[in-house]
Amino acid sequence: MASLLMNLNKVPAGAMPSEKDMDPNDNIPWYLKYGARVVGTIASLVAIGMGILLAFRSALTISLTCLLAAIIQCSAGLFVALLEAPCLCAFLAFAQKPGQMMDGKPLMFKAGLYCVLGVVPVIMCMGITTILGSGLILCCGLMYGSIAMGRKAPAADMAAAANGGVVSPSHLEDGQPQQYVN
Repeated sequence: MASLLMNLNKVPAGAMPSEKDMDPNDNIPWYLKYGARVVGTIASLVAIGMGILLAFRSALTISLTCLLAAIIQCSAGLFVALLEAPCLCAFLAFAQKPGQMMDGKPLMFKAGLYCVLGVVPVIMCMGITTILGSGLILCCGLMYGSIAMGRKAPAADMAAAANGGVVSPSHLEDGQPQQYVN
């Protein structure tokens, strides 16, 4: 049984999260940060592959809207690959710049962009190739949206907000009621 378990001493140091990544005071858990990047990387590869498949299929059936959806899906997959995994696009001279530019933007911007990029091809040509390819980009956008919203409030704060800002006596800290501004 022990031989089946992975020996963590052989795992490269860069593959494991650092102490900075596992900071309990951080607003975003490390597994959610890296999970969104992994989903984005996989989504970009699947979107490009399914877009190429859709392009061949729409060329055979002479469907211009599906061909346009395939082009948009492949472009969206390449764009997501540039942002999430620039190492996949190392052959492009400008591969590092879009990722660095997007790192300075709020996460909600990236979430909205990915959601739009994931919905447009599905609206244009409903099919299994667009649902799989663009759906994963949409899922990545939803993950970034949940990261951008942050953690939910403590139960006492939610109860006080539900009561119109009035704190019940059971939620007093140090004998002083918490002040809530609406």
